[in-house]
Amino acid sequence: MIHFAFVWRLEQEKWFDRILRAYEIFCSRYPMLQDLLHISVFWEGTLFNWKNISNIESTISLPWLYYYGKIDRSIIDSVFKDHVHYSLVPSLFLETFWLVALESLQNGVPVIGYKKGGLIPFIDHENALDENLWAEWIVVKLYQIIQNNSLPNKNEIIHMYEQYSIDIWRRNLISLVGNSKRILIINDYKSLIGWAEMYVSFLQKNLEMNGCIVDVLGYNSPSIPSWKRKLLFLQALCNVRSFFAIREYILNNSPEIIWCHSILRYHGVFWLLAIQLYWKNIKKMITYHDFWLISPFPSKIESINQIPMIRSIPSWMTSSRKFLSPKLLFGLLVKYVYTFIPLILIRTFDSHIVPSQFMVWIIARNIEKEEKDITLFPHCAIR
Repeated sequence: MIHFAFVWRLEQEKWFDRILRAYEIFCSRYPMLQDLLHISVFWEGTLFNWKNISNIESTISLPWLYYYGKIDRSIIDSVFKDHVHYSLVPSLFLETFWLVALESLQNGVPVIGYKKGGLIPFIDHENALDENLWAEWIVVKLYQIIQNNSLPNKNEIIHMYEQYSIDIWRRNLISLVGNSKRILIINDYKSLIGWAEMYVSFLQKNLEMNGCIVDVLGYNSPSIPSWKRKLLFLQALCNVRSFFAIREYILNNSPEIIWCHSILRYHGVFWLLAIQLYWKNIKKMITYHDFWLISPFPSKIESINQIPMIRSIPSWMTSSRKFLSPKLLFGLLVKYVYTFIPLILIRTFDSHIVPSQFMVWIIARNIEKEEKDITLFPHCAIR
């Protein structure tokens, strides 16, 4: 019995339906081997796009699929350590860093997926999928693994990825902030809505463990529906309040470091102006968790070729690879203008940080910096 697992949101962009299709093909092609397959699905996230995944209702009852739903991370880790042999990561989109892959490897579980973007260091060549043969390639991999009874050496895998341990991450963190003790973190949200917010909370706790006084400025809401997010984005276009909020904080608290993370979606542009006007003796840092600032559709990028490399309207529009309806055209122009000034202001920051090696030259080119000016600060397992 070979035990596979899928741990992520059951949404279209994560391509869980590819796994289902691959299993259907496998079971029809190799009926005598289907009893040797076992897949556990740990679903995290919302019901968004659930109904768009084909045949999900009937698939839940398949004998080889065990659906656990959203459960505590410690239980998932326990299942991975004791039972799971391979982790399935079939997303075709260009991920900047995949925490699930890292967590799998730190439990001694190798990852099967597309070796590109932030997943490059986490997938061995023998476990890499071919983008042109998506479901078929998964079938081939499953057959090879079962036929060869390829069980991974978990201790060896854990040792290989010690460079992403929390101890090394903490040492790198101390190196980044130096002797600074008063730090302001700016993020779109303070509440734990998604992975970026979890990371900011994790970062804050570790900085405080190091003796720092850390404050986080962001929108505080336990849950924000999509329609309200759109309203907040429109509000951000003219959000002058952020200017005064950050100005007041700087004047009253004199932070030594301002560290920006997921920004601009709801803070708007004006807070950057406040930093520029009151920045004396303040170190300015920014972590690029994704390509939101430099791409019209950051969550839909499948190839580096879809990322604009020159800041111009033609490259911005053609990178979308989509038919531009008048509504979409207007939206892209608004975002282009909205991100144009911030990118100019951000160039003056002291530290530009990325979690993955492949992002270094992309960010450097878009903010007109040398690659040596970009700091690589990989994540660690934060849960």
